[in-house]
Amino acid sequence: MTVLFGMVMIAHIVQAVVYKKKYCWVMIMMVIWETLSFILRALGAHNQQMLGYVIGYTLLMVLAPLCKFSVVLY
Repeated sequence: MTVLFGMVMIAHIVQAVVYKKKYCWVMIMMVIWETLSFILRALGAHNQQMLGYVIGYTLLMVLAPLCKFSVVLY
């Protein structure tokens, strides 16, 4: 899933540059946060005693959809 989200992130960056859309940064930010969340979850699976990994991936996973929702309200 991390590789898939990374590929989606690259595709959105390319589309944002090529098509010069105004609010593509929101989708890019959301995908970056979710990619980081999956990376932290994978690292936390190997080192289960680190509380920082748990806090990091939980916050990023919960806050990523809020980034997209905030622009819809804007």
